[in-house]
Amino acid sequence: MLRVDRASTQDGDAEAFVDVEVLDASGNVLPRIDGTPFVSKGKRYKMPKRWATRKGTDLAPGGTLEDYMMLNQMFDFTKSGTYSVSAKIAIQAPDSGPEIHWLQAGSNTLKITIAP
Repeated sequence: MLRVDRASTQDGDAEAFVDVEVLDASGNVLPRIDGTPFVSKGKRYKMPKRWATRKGTDLAPGGTLEDYMMLNQMFDFTKSGTYSVSAKIAIQAPDSGPEIHWLQAGSNTLKITIAP
């Protein structure tokens, strides 16, 4: 049995707890366009959306947990081309005690082609 954290709102907030990476055809990482803007040392940044609160969900062996995110609201896909998308999530290990041990689960890479 695994304990998986989720954003404690309705489905569709997977971007609050799943790390998503999008690469363009040249292997460059696309920056996130969502989140809260802030300025540090005169440079503008955006802090990606993260959970304010979370809840745990038990996932039995062979079980599934489904959620979704809107990639076009997280990344700028206005340029045509092929993009590679992958995701990873940190999961609390079943043998965690007072000191939490983390496992990392990753997705396969998904290719997306935006036509001109």
